[in-house]
Amino acid sequence: KTLSSVEMHWINGPSGRGPILGYYIEAKKRERGEPSFIYDSRWETIEQTNSGTIQDFTVSYQILLPSTAYTFRVIAYNRYGISFPAYSKDSILTPSKLHLEYGYLQHKPFYRQTWFMVSLAATSIVIIIMVIAVLCVKSKSYKYKQEAQKTLEESMAMSIDERQELALELYRSRHGVGTGTLNSVGTLNRSALGTLGKKSSNRPPTSLQLGKSPPRPSPASVAYHSDEESLKCYDENPDDSSVT
Repeated sequence: KTLSSVEMHWINGPSGRGPILGYYIEAKKRERGEPSFIYDSRWETIEQTNSGTIQDFTVSYQILLPSTAYTFRVIAYNRYGISFPAYSKDSILTPSKLHLEYGYLQHKPFYRQTWFMVSLAATSIVIIIMVIAVLCVKSKSYKYKQEAQKTLEESMAMSIDERQELALELYRSRHGVGTGTLNSVGTLNRSALGTLGKKSSNRPPTSLQLGKSPPRPSPASVAYHSDEESLKCYDENPDDSSVT
């Protein structure tokens, strides 16, 4: 018997036709003056092992009622049946509830200690707050990014519209000036063409307009003279008055 459990020890007998597979650990509340070997249907199986042959076992007070006397027994079993029970010599009185709580606090593992539970809770709260803060920052940054992108798109759209309007106005202004110039040039060209048409109508038609080339003299029709005759016909001092 310890502060937090009951330790049982026994000696195994013959295993019979087959090896021992495990044990039934049973307990019952003992009445005053009742012998420990009397069989009672109030026996309760509190543990069952299946690890083969063993010679000791520990029962924690946490599965028993406080301030209560218990009698224990052990029954071995194999594939063919169970053995006769082995009873404890003395009854065990479990400690009070306060003592159980104190002993449990002294012997319970660290992950069930109060300081560990408080630290774990505080750490969990800090982690949750950090996760929420990160999510909030990400959502705000995403929102600001969307707004900035929307503003940039609107400004780009406005600049494109302004450029288009400016180009359209410039095109319209250039188009209007060019039309007037073309119109004036067209008027001048028409007037010039009209005048030239009148002048050309007064001229006699040329051979090109008639479509015929002038006749060329043949070599036989040309008269050839000697040099003396040519000199006779040449006058060194011609009279200008005779020219009409």
